[in-house]
Amino acid sequence: MLEKNLTQEGLFRKTGAVSRQNELRMHIQHDQPLDLELTGFSAHDCATVFKSFLAELPEPLLTDAHYPAHLQIAPLSQALMGGQVAATAERQQHLLNSVQLLLLLLPEEHRELLQHIIKMLHSVAAREESNKMSAENLAILFTPHLICPREMPPEALHYTATKMSSIVSMIQQGLEIFEVPGKLATDIRAYFLERKRKKTMSPEQTLEESISDDSTVNTVYTFVDRAATAAANNSNYTDTALAQLYAHIQSLPESSKKRRLIKQFNKQNGQGTPLQVIARSSSVP
Repeated sequence: MLEKNLTQEGLFRKTGAVSRQNELRMHIQHDQPLDLELTGFSAHDCATVFKSFLAELPEPLLTDAHYPAHLQIAPLSQALMGGQVAATAERQQHLLNSVQLLLLLLPEEHRELLQHIIKMLHSVAAREESNKMSAENLAILFTPHLICPREMPPEALHYTATKMSSIVSMIQQGLEIFEVPGKLATDIRAYFLERKRKKTMSPEQTLEESISDDSTVNTVYTFVDRAATAAANNSNYTDTALAQLYAHIQSLPESSKKRRLIKQFNKQNGQGTPLQVIARSSSVP
């Protein structure tokens, strides 16, 4: 992250010296103290070794579990980045929020490392005039390591990386992609305020209100498409009531009564969650 290194032409593209890279890998693998400024390793040596460690992870940093979701986001990202559709503020915000939601679901250690990587790549892209490395160029180099499943055939890897690189090129947004979407933050605050209010109520009042009031379920499940969810609620009140009741039961303290109620839901719905909740969850991009 030193200025003299960030401005190196071809950073992350040029390979450096293989002998120095092998030595650097040995130092890192043996957890030996290392002063990069005094040991003669170039910025290109360090960049190449860093990319190789990412490539050797057992799964991409954004995880195999999230790969199908990224495939769904890619067409919108490609269309916006490539100028195929008008990059309206609404479409850009939708893409940003979709990525933000997925990153919120990452395991903590994945998310923390990714934040460091995005911060670094954002700094490199900001010095494109000196290093000749744009956000798009960096995205092409890092997409195979961050998103693409391991052990893909070369042709499939090239095609997939090209298709998905528009997502990684969002490094130009910097750490903004790790922020909690504004609407979701509002919903979360409202949810906990409501939860705090209900703690002052008797169990009978809480149960009665959870069946008649859909605010809690809507808070959790309507962030992406409130209008569509509202229409679904109106068309199927029974499923909505079941989802609300299930949410209430899950919030109760652990007890034998709670376990019995959850077991009954499991028996009726097969997955331990009312079907409407499953359907709503699967619609989140």
